[in-house]
Amino acid sequence: MVIYADRESFTFMTPEGHALSAWITFSAYRDGDETVAQAQALERTADPLIELSYLLGANRANDRFWEQTLANLARSLGSPDPAVAIQRVCVDRRRQWRYARNVRFSPAVQMAVSTITAPARWLRGGRHASG
Repeated sequence: MVIYADRESFTFMTPEGHALSAWITFSAYRDGDETVAQAQALERTADPLIELSYLLGANRANDRFWEQTLANLARSLGSPDPAVAIQRVCVDRRRQWRYARNVRFSPAVQMAVSTITAPARWLRGGRHASG
């Protein structure tokens, strides 16, 4: 959901059930003859399973995603060899165990439940029978 927008930027918030609880701001500004585009993400894992995946390397995959996204944007705007820099700042290292119940919204849990229950849905011709 977009929660803010103006001429230079917009911010959106991830929906419930997303792997990350996040506000992500996309912005651009001129620096001399160059245009600088940036994505600033304030993220926190949504549940303990995602937290574990981040400890095991998903955070690096997330960084690569944003690096590739910004590089693709630059190339689409005519920059043949864009320079992309990542700066990571940890705002809070504490684990928030009081939100452990959020695991019920975890995409990983939802997918596992869906996979396990698929044969029963197929047999009864449920609404997800084709996929």
